[in-house]
Amino acid sequence: MKSENKSNRVDLRNPLRVEQVDANGVNLADINPKGGDKYSPNFWKYLKRNGIPAAIGRVYRDKAGVLWFGYEDAPFMCVTRLMEILCQGVKAQSGAYSNLGNLAEVKDFWPRYLDVGRCAVDPDHQIHFREGKRFLAQTGECLWCGKQHEDNSSSVNH
Repeated sequence: MKSENKSNRVDLRNPLRVEQVDANGVNLADINPKGGDKYSPNFWKYLKRNGIPAAIGRVYRDKAGVLWFGYEDAPFMCVTRLMEILCQGVKAQSGAYSNLGNLAEVKDFWPRYLDVGRCAVDPDHQIHFREGKRFLAQTGECLWCGKQHEDNSSSVNH
């Protein structure tokens, strides 16, 4: 997790033991939902309010396929379920867990999120996101990622 490139570091002065963690390179201005419906307003507000996770936050997947957002502070994972952030924004609850098992970092999440927005979370188009127009009515093409959408509507709204 540590890199020799000191310019890519974030100095964390928080109550946890983490002193330096690699920055993830995410610029909040690049994922502002005012720049396009594909970006989650709740995720952006959460990141904007919680500056430390925005600077170093990573997305992890557990054995059950659940996505988590946060950072590692061994032996703890300081994380929140990503779908909770997408649904509740700044009201999402974070925790420091030592019993989540092995979480695998989704290394390409940020580049994919920059490219296709919320389709990085839902590439199969199974979730109905409340905000923003996602599909062209005539063709079913996703306006965020360009893929064709088959109407497999889910009753879950995020």
